[in-house]
Amino acid sequence: MPTLLNDDFSLSTLCQGINTAPVSFGPVANESLFTQAPGTTVDIEIEKIDETLTLIQTSLRGGIGDMHPTTRRSMVKLKAPHIRTSSTILADSWQGRTGFNQKGSPANVLTERDRILGEHRRRIEATIDFHMTRALAGQVLDADGSVLVDLLAEFGVSQAMVDCGLDTGSTNVTNKLIAARRLSESELGIFTAKSWVAFADAEYMDALRAHPSIEAALAGHTAATLMIADHRSGDLVVGGIRFIEVPNRAGHTYIDAGTAYLCPEGIPQMFMTNFAPADYVDSVNETALPLYSRGHELPFNRGVMVESQANPISIVTRPRAVIKLTA
Repeated sequence: MPTLLNDDFSLSTLCQGINTAPVSFGPVANESLFTQAPGTTVDIEIEKIDETLTLIQTSLRGGIGDMHPTTRRSMVKLKAPHIRTSSTILADSWQGRTGFNQKGSPANVLTERDRILGEHRRRIEATIDFHMTRALAGQVLDADGSVLVDLLAEFGVSQAMVDCGLDTGSTNVTNKLIAARRLSESELGIFTAKSWVAFADAEYMDALRAHPSIEAALAGHTAATLMIADHRSGDLVVGGIRFIEVPNRAGHTYIDAGTAYLCPEGIPQMFMTNFAPADYVDSVNETALPLYSRGHELPFNRGVMVESQANPISIVTRPRAVIKLTA
């Protein structure tokens, strides 16, 4: 059995392994809505600048012109949450066993190490995706449902909402969604969205797809197309908005029932996930990695403890521009 001295469980080896292991992201992460950035501290400071767009009044040539208003600035300071999990690989746990997916080959500690790194990464990535999704609602939740980061309170705003009236057959759904886009545009100020995406729960998606106006719009499709159409992964576009269903995972509600969140795409630094360094001596004041992992040898070489961690904070810097849509 190898020991830590041969570098198989060092910080550099395990960090390289966990950051390159295959992983399945959730819908929000897969859309790359959030830009990821490494930091060197556990805190992130966001400077708010009032960028209200106003027109310039004409003036006489040679006279006194317009006085540009002084921008109002304020600071929001947030601390990155600490996500960590660990596993123990005991020598007896693979004694006399075949390796996972090894077709009869004996198990070894490196096979167990790689399997555990993959499991750790999947759990961490699912947690980060949960944080991203809940950030759209203005409150990042912890695994126990408690509020981890209250973005709405930090920015001193409430979330904008539009009732889409999907429970009423006569509702003009397209007009409702265009009104939601206009509401978001008014909050973006000088910025213009390149495109629009809405992340919805299953109940909202079913109500949207089943609304008479949407069914009528889809009536031009062939019967075969309608029979196989799923419309959950972004191919349903209404009012210029791509709708994507976000399933609940790991026993947690990612988006509340009957709800969707309309997001403008292409706005600089609006959706961000910042990573802080690990709480290791050799990571202090260093540029953060997305994920960390390292091993610790158990007494008498009876096994190895492996821990993995990430220190991400997912934020929406313009929370009023994310519109909550209700069915």
